[in-house]
Amino acid sequence: MPLSSPQPREHFHTRTIDCKGYRRDDGLWDIEGHLEDNKSYGYENN
Repeated sequence: MPLSSPQPREHFHTRTIDCKGYRRDDGLWDIEGHLEDNKSYGYENN
């Protein structure tokens, strides 16, 4: 089935998630995560 024709749009929000896993010398794991939200519009951060 063909895609419909693209409609005009405006970029609104980007969420980036970065996760890293580290194996420790004691056999356990450390997991570090970073989440970043970027909005294309101004907002008040309460």
